[in-house]
Amino acid sequence: MRIAVLSSASAGGAGIAAYRIYEALQSSNHEADFIDLNVLGGAVCQEVSPSVSASNKKITNTHFTVDHASDTRGWLIDMLREYDVINIQWASYLVSLGEILELAKLNKKIVFTMHDFYYITGGCHYPAGCNGFQLNCAGCPQASEKIISQRGVINAHELKREIFSFPNVILTAPSNFIVANAIKSGIVPPERARVIRNVYSPITEFKPQLKSSEKSILLIADSFDEQRKGLALAVDSLKLAATTKLNQANITLHLVGGLDSEVLKRLHGTGINVVTYGHIKEHSKLVDIFQKCHFILSCSYEDNWPNILVESGCYGCIPIVGRWHGCEEFVLQYNVGYISSDYTPEAFSEVLSNAFKSPISPEKVQECVVNIRRLCCENEVIKNYESVFLSSSIIVNPQPSPLSKTKIVDINQKFTSINSPFGPRWMLKSEVTLKELYSRERNSEHCYGILDLRL
Repeated sequence: MRIAVLSSASAGGAGIAAYRIYEALQSSNHEADFIDLNVLGGAVCQEVSPSVSASNKKITNTHFTVDHASDTRGWLIDMLREYDVINIQWASYLVSLGEILELAKLNKKIVFTMHDFYYITGGCHYPAGCNGFQLNCAGCPQASEKIISQRGVINAHELKREIFSFPNVILTAPSNFIVANAIKSGIVPPERARVIRNVYSPITEFKPQLKSSEKSILLIADSFDEQRKGLALAVDSLKLAATTKLNQANITLHLVGGLDSEVLKRLHGTGINVVTYGHIKEHSKLVDIFQKCHFILSCSYEDNWPNILVESGCYGCIPIVGRWHGCEEFVLQYNVGYISSDYTPEAFSEVLSNAFKSPISPEKVQECVVNIRRLCCENEVIKNYESVFLSSSIIVNPQPSPLSKTKIVDINQKFTSINSPFGPRWMLKSEVTLKELYSRERNSEHCYGILDLRL
């Protein structure tokens, strides 16, 4: 079977995940080709898909991709039609929507691997609380009409619905958060939607003896600019925790990323011991840091199934995350980790305090490591892809969203027990509506980009 894995690049979170799938397919004796911008010799022309983001930056500044689908490259269609399966990963600017539609019409097996919401919306990559993609994306709150009209957003969404209307087009994603939203929107029926986790092959065994007796936490500091990533919230939460709730504790922060100097400046005077590494390219060096750290903090407001949680989890690094998206799903899936009740420094600092004062047992950490490694291994993931590639039609009972079936049981004034399909979890109690979140955001001196995507 000849498989084309399409990804705009082999770098970045989505690109790395795509390349790992390609390598796993090759090692499983499939004839797979990785096709990125370098292979094609350039991107879709600017007239069809301008590279500038069309985000108006009012409610979020996450990238917004425009694709007018106004032209197709016949030579590209001819090349891709030779493959048995076309696996479309994060392929913005690599292949246009018009070209994908032409391939769908040829009855080619097309399998999308969704790394965000782009292929089910009018152009946004994360909806930031908007449910317009469930209908037709009319009145898009993210689009800048200087770059794309509201009619253009609707057209793009309609074209994606047309692509997914073909029975030979299948949607997969590493998180049920994405898959359940796609099914809920009606863009794809449940029998053509599947959760398939990303591949990760650990390069060494988990070495718990490398973790010191003093608790340490990992933070990735690559961008204060993209609100969705929540780095400003993470720093404010650490600062509040260190100065109020953990002022007697020795906190070591392992800081990875190009913004370490800015983070150091913001944490000055907190007493946190900060170890900086800058931007790291070698994965082995990152693994060394995973082995040292007890926790990883992510305050991302909406996410799919971050590579960093999988990778660090394979080395016993326990996640501290927010609610309502793929990061919470990760914690619920493996039944280990800490979930903040709200996207405020107060809520995250409370969870940080709980994590440091009442850490998860070494036995539970070891169990988590084993489970993560088992479910992200090549054999497990490729087996799931093969079942999609080889079947003429997929008959799958879709997973109910773990977030929609959550039952809250109050046990005291402070905490709530969550009984989910993935087992019981503890978190701080919060009764906050979407309206209240946005109202709080507007009145706050800090801009964190609050959202709510509860199913």
